[in-house]
This record gives sequence, C-alpha cells and structure tokens, in this order.
Amino acid sequence: MVGYINEFVSEQRQALAEQVHRFRDEPIESMREVAMNSAGGIKSLKAPVRAFAHSGVRLATISQGAMQNLIELESEVITSALTAGP
Repeated sequence: MVGYINEFVSEQRQALAEQVHRFRDEPIESMREVAMNSAGGIKSLKAPVRAFAHSGVRLATISQGAMQNLIELESEVITSALTAGP
C-alpha cells in the first residue's frame, strides 16, 4: 500500500514538474491553452445553466398560479361569509 502511494506521488510530482517546465518554456502557448480549456468549461455549463433557469421560470409560474387560486378562493370564502351573514 505504501509502495502504491509513493508511486502515485512520484508520478504526480513528475507530471507537475513537466507542466512547470512547459510553462517556463512556452508561457504564451500555455496560457492560450488554459484560456481555451476555461472557455470550453464555461461553454459546457451553458446548457445546464439554461435548464436550471428554465426550471426556475416554470416554478415561478406554478407558484404564481397557486397563489392566484388561493387568493380567488379566499375572496369567494369572504364573499360567501359576508352574503350569508346575519
């Protein structure tokens, strides 16, 4: 188990060292790649964010309809109580 962990840490250290070396040698190209990957990540979130926003709009519509029905029912109850009064 310890050997596996040491091997994993060694691989990660080597990968990080290669990345640092590349950033030093090609800073502009590295930053361009980072920007493109970030843009790709943001673009991939576009559909889920739209779906979430659309569900929020649907929830607001349902809530508004439910409140409207409750207000109308309350109005009918009050009207009935006033008409049937003493």
